[in-house]
Amino acid sequence: MRRGVEGGDADGQGAEDEATRFATFSQFCKDTMDEKQAAIKKGTALIEQLSADILKAQADQTQLADEIAALGTEMDAWEKDQANLTAEREAEKADFDALQADYDESIDALGRAIAVLKKEQGKTPQSLLELNKVYNIDRVPLSAKRTLLAFLNAKTTQDPLAVSAPQAAAYESQSGGVVEMLEKLLDKFRAELDGYQKEEMNSKFNYQTLYQELVGNIDEATASSELKTKVKAERAQDEAKAKGDLAVEEKDKAADEKYLEDLITECDAKSKDYENRQMLRAQELGAIGKAIEIIQSPDVMGAGEKHLPQFIQLKATKSSSMSLLLANVD
Repeated sequence: MRRGVEGGDADGQGAEDEATRFATFSQFCKDTMDEKQAAIKKGTALIEQLSADILKAQADQTQLADEIAALGTEMDAWEKDQANLTAEREAEKADFDALQADYDESIDALGRAIAVLKKEQGKTPQSLLELNKVYNIDRVPLSAKRTLLAFLNAKTTQDPLAVSAPQAAAYESQSGGVVEMLEKLLDKFRAELDGYQKEEMNSKFNYQTLYQELVGNIDEATASSELKTKVKAERAQDEAKAKGDLAVEEKDKAADEKYLEDLITECDAKSKDYENRQMLRAQELGAIGKAIEIIQSPDVMGAGEKHLPQFIQLKATKSSSMSLLLANVD
């Protein structure tokens, strides 16, 4: 009977050890599951954020590309405007230069004619030549040309040195009228040239103003385009980094999910094994208790020799089962 009590103590200690190990294992399962579930939840949120970041980076790059293209179109248009404006300005300048050269020649011819007429006082050789030059100026009014023609015809048919004093005085009076007319023409041409020169200065100023405005637009657009190009490159790097981080997070999440799945399977299997062992132990303990009760019964006390071998066999079976159970828990 003492041996049976000792065996029962050993069995009880083994059950307690197994329960302790199982409790530790169960706590490990719970803690690890909680940890992996939290990691998976965090990874899912991070994957969603990284996916959103990638879409945003792609959208930003598309928008920046459109804005850069629009700036390029504007710069092309402004450069064409510059070319057209410059071509118009060069044409205007060429016209003005030709106009000024023509006026300079006309003014010079009038100045020489006036000087010769005043100096000669009726002498004809040089004045005839200079007046012919004035007569051939295109911008001289028709009325003035008629006056010049009449004066030239009279001058070629008369010699003021050969005529009488009254005739010479009349000729000089006519010559003075021509000089006065030429002086008025000279003032008129100078005034017209001055007006054209002012127009030229205004045209030049307007051209420079418009051209500089286009230069400013192009410079501003160029700076903006360069900045947007830089930002677009940075957003491309952001996209690449986010994709790299996303791949890592997806891999880690998949690993955590696989680990959690395997852990749940393992913990569930060991929990069922432990429950089965507990049930088997309860059944065995019940059987042992029943056997002890039978042996200790007054009805069978005299038959100890008969039942003792069965009891020994039962104890051996119990010990073997307990050893196998403990090995499974470990």
